[in-house]
Amino acid sequence: VDDPARDAVPAAICWKVPDAAGARSGRALLENVVVLGTSCALELRSSAKQITLRNVLRLGTGPLLQVVARQKLELQLEHVTCRQSGSLLRWEVLDQKPTDDHIRLEARDCVFDILPTHGGLLDFVGQQHVADWSKRVKMVGDNCLVAEQSEVAVRTSITTAECVPWDSSELELEGITQERFTFAGPFGLQPGDSAVQQNRNGVDSSRGLPGVI
Repeated sequence: VDDPARDAVPAAICWKVPDAAGARSGRALLENVVVLGTSCALELRSSAKQITLRNVLRLGTGPLLQVVARQKLELQLEHVTCRQSGSLLRWEVLDQKPTDDHIRLEARDCVFDILPTHGGLLDFVGQQHVADWSKRVKMVGDNCLVAEQSEVAVRTSITTAECVPWDSSELELEGITQERFTFAGPFGLQPGDSAVQQNRNGVDSSRGLPGVI
C-alpha cells in the first residue's frame, strides 16, 4: 500500500533471510512477548516455513503478522491475545496471481479483539485477485474467541488503504467462536489485564480461559 505514514513506522520484528536453503532455516519461535503500537508485530519479507507464537500479547492497531513475500507457511498460535489490534494476518497480495502459495494457520486457546476499522482476522491487501488468494489460507482454531464486533475477513485497497469486509463464506475457517466477552482490566502492558474475564459459552472451561497467560 502506498501509504508513507504507515511505511514510516517500522515493524517490531522484520523477517528477512539471506539464505533460505539451509535445512533449519525458515523457522522461528516467539514466546512470552508483549507488543504495543501501530506497527506490525512481525513482518515477513522473506519466505518462511514455520512460525510459532506462544503466549504473546498484541496491543494497539498494528497487525500481528504482516506478510509481504510469497509463502508456503505454517503459522502456529498458542495463547495469543490481540487486544484493540489490527489484523491477525495481513497478506500484501497486491495484483499478483498466486502460484503454489499457501498459509495454514493453527490457533489454540487464543483471543482476537480486532478493531473493525483496522482490519480483520484475515486481511488481503490487493485489487484484482483477492478471491484467488483468499482460497490459499486455511485457519483452524481450537478453543478460540473472536470479539463480536470484529470482522472475519477484509480486503484493503492498494490505492486508498481503505479496508472493507470480504465475504468469508468460502474461506476455510474452523473452530472459531465469535461472541461478546470482556477483559479483566484496562488496556495496558500487564498481561493479566488482558485475560478474558467473562464470556457466555465460547470456550472449554475445563481447559481454562484462552488468551495470554
